[in-house]
Amino acid sequence: MVKDRSKLDAIQQCRNSYNPCENAKGSVQVNTLVPNKFSRLEFTSNACGCPTQIKYYDDTVAEINTVKATKDISNSLDSKYFNLFSAQNDMQYYVWYCTNCACSDPAVPCATGIKICVATNDAAPVVALATQQQIDLNADFSASVSGDVITITNSSIGLATQITNGCGLCSFTYNHVTEGCNRLTATVCFTYDPCGNVTEVRRT
Repeated sequence: MVKDRSKLDAIQQCRNSYNPCENAKGSVQVNTLVPNKFSRLEFTSNACGCPTQIKYYDDTVAEINTVKATKDISNSLDSKYFNLFSAQNDMQYYVWYCTNCACSDPAVPCATGIKICVATNDAAPVVALATQQQIDLNADFSASVSGDVITITNSSIGLATQITNGCGLCSFTYNHVTEGCNRLTATVCFTYDPCGNVTEVRRT
């Protein structure tokens, strides 16, 4: 099974399914198979690459996490980071700290860094504010801060991996407030004849 992202066309009639390399795999008429709005397709294909099942998901809730920051002690935050994921895990980020903007990027593989510059011995609310400001600049998230607690909301709805400590930030506290969710709206199954022609379409 391959989970694919999907996008509506300009007139909101067709939903194109995309593989991870952004190649269109197919298009389905929304009014033909699923009468209500949906936001993601999940394809199951046979050995010939023909879809045998399509699941239609309606994403309804955005992921929300909080992070409680701690103060820097003699550059203790240098190169430390936590992991942050956008909706549907389309992007993985690592939020990393650098005191006085003079330390090494941890360069987490397959992830994009969000650099937070603080000063040596900055208090927890200062660290939290600097974190909120940089995360809020990223289009995948909106962030607010209250004291030493940053609230991070994914800009798009849908499932995402919750925030986790990446390296050395065990002093931070991570709280999973709201789980982004997917609702399975419908399942469509296809049956083929030996020539590869569709002989039956079943919707549940």
